[in-house]
Amino acid sequence: MAHILRSLKSILDNFLCQEPLLLAAKTPVFCPLSLLGPLKTWEVSVYFAVPKKRRTIEQRRIRKFLSPNCYSKVREETNFLRSLINNQLPSDHEVQFVYDGDNTTNIAVNNEEVKVSGSRPLWFPSILRKSNSSGSENS
Repeated sequence: MAHILRSLKSILDNFLCQEPLLLAAKTPVFCPLSLLGPLKTWEVSVYFAVPKKRRTIEQRRIRKFLSPNCYSKVREETNFLRSLINNQLPSDHEVQFVYDGDNTTNIAVNNEEVKVSGSRPLWFPSILRKSNSSGSENS
């Protein structure tokens, strides 16, 4: 595209600004800007380094936050948890996933509980669940 614009500009420079005798002499002639005014403003207003397609939100988040390996693990676990739900739970309740070995005493009344076989992945923290505020674990 840039090559075509340069060719077009050189053609216009040759035909609009130079007279036939000066073409044979190969001497530079300055062209008035009024003749090329619209072309100059058009060249300035076009940016050629703009991407043609925008990346999806998923691709942007992968590049910004997670490595592809970590993201694939998260995606597999998310798809597994979605398959457990399978559109059977109401959307007006909060869903909590309880892995084997998790403490189930602090589940709220209006939350739906989904039991997941297996242990919680190390990268999936249990702090997403409400912890008891008594502080008896620290003493």
